[in-house]
Amino acid sequence: RGDQIDYNGSPAGYTEDPQENIVYVSAHDNETLFDVSQYKHPLGTSTADRARAQNLGIDITALAQGVNFFHAGVDMLRSKSLDRDSFNSGDWFNRLDFEYQRNNWGVGLPVASKNQAEWPNMQPLLADPSLTPVPGDIAASVAHLREILAIKSSTPLFNLTSAQDIQDRVAFHNTGPAQVPGMIVMSVSDLIGEDLDPGVDEIVVVFNATDGPQALAVPAPVEGSFRLHPVQRHSADPVVRTAAFDSALGTFTVPARTTAVFESTTSLGALGEVLAHLEADPDVTGDHHGRKAINHLRSALNPVRWLDGDTIKPASKRYVYNQLRKAVLELRKVDGLSADTLAEIAIIHEEARAIAVRAIDAATAAGGRPRHILRAWLEILRGDIDLHFDRPDKAIQHYGKACVYAHRAIR
Repeated sequence: RGDQIDYNGSPAGYTEDPQENIVYVSAHDNETLFDVSQYKHPLGTSTADRARAQNLGIDITALAQGVNFFHAGVDMLRSKSLDRDSFNSGDWFNRLDFEYQRNNWGVGLPVASKNQAEWPNMQPLLADPSLTPVPGDIAASVAHLREILAIKSSTPLFNLTSAQDIQDRVAFHNTGPAQVPGMIVMSVSDLIGEDLDPGVDEIVVVFNATDGPQALAVPAPVEGSFRLHPVQRHSADPVVRTAAFDSALGTFTVPARTTAVFESTTSLGALGEVLAHLEADPDVTGDHHGRKAINHLRSALNPVRWLDGDTIKPASKRYVYNQLRKAVLELRKVDGLSADTLAEIAIIHEEARAIAVRAIDAATAAGGRPRHILRAWLEILRGDIDLHFDRPDKAIQHYGKACVYAHRAIR
C-alpha cells in the first residue's frame, strides 16, 4: 500500500478513497508535457512519435482510478516554447490554437526571469523546424483524447468507488525482475463482487512505451478471450487497430508507443457493441437491408430471451439464433460495407459459436446424455465447415442446433 512506502519521511499514499486521488501527468507548474518531452526524446524522433509518446501519458492519466486531471491544451500538444513558469508571459507563450494548426512551439526564447540559465539548451531545439508538430499531429492527438475518454466512460470498471474495490479488482502484470521494461499491464476484473458491468467480465490495458511492438502473455487471474475495445477497433489511429489478442497463446500484441484496451465480454455485451456500431454506420442505416438487419439483431438481444449475458433461455434458443442468422443474411446484402463493419459482422457468428460451445461444456459438466452432446459437437463441426466456405448464415444455423442439442442433453 502507498502508506507503507516512505517518501522523504512521509507516506507516499495519503488518500483513502478514489475520489480523493487526483491523477495528472502535467499541470500549470513547470514545462508542459510536450515541452519537457522535447528535451528527452532523441533528436531523430519524428513529431508523430513524439505525439504518440505524449498520448501514453494522457492514457495513464485517463485510465487510472480516481479523479482525472488534464492540463489545458494537453490534447493539442500544448507548448509554451519551454517556458517553465509562464504566469507572466502573456498570450505569446500561453496561446492555445483551437483551430489545431499550431501548438505554439518555437515562438521564441521564453522570458529570462525563470529560464535564462537554460537558454543555451533551449535555443537549438526551438530553432529546429523538424521538432515542430504539423497540424496532422495535433489533430490526431485531439482525436486520441476523445477516444480514450469514450473508453473511460464506457464502463464503470474504470471508475471504481472504493479502495476495497480497487484492491480486489485491479491487478498489475509484467512485474518483478523478469518484467519487460517500458510496459505497464493492468487488468480490472468484474468477476469479483458485485457485477458492475453486465456486458464486460474483464479489461486488460497494455501501455507500451517502448519504440517497438511487444507481445506479452499475461498469467492468471486474467482468463478468457479478449477483443480490442470497440472504440479502438474503429479508431482514427490505424496503428492501435493492429493491436491483437491471440487466444491460443494467451498473448497480447501491442504496437510501439501505444495504449491498447482489451475486453473480455459476455456474448450479450459483445453483440450489443456490434449493434451499436451498426446503428452508427450510415452505410448500414441508409440501406433497407441494413435497417432490417438492425431490427433482427435488436430482437435477438432482447434481455427477456436471455438467462444471463452468456446463456439464452431454453425456450428462446431457436428464435435468437434465427434472428442472428437473418441479421447476417441482410447485412451481406448491404452494398459498400467498410472492412471495419465486415469485421463486426464476423463477431456475430463468433459469438453464436461461443454460446453453443459454452452450452455443450455445461451439459458435459452436468453429466448430460453423451448421444446429444456428440450430436451437438457434430453441429459445431458442420457450422465450422460452412464458415470456412463463407456461409456464415448457415454456420449460425448449425451453431443454433448445437445449442438446442446441448439443452436436450440435460433436459
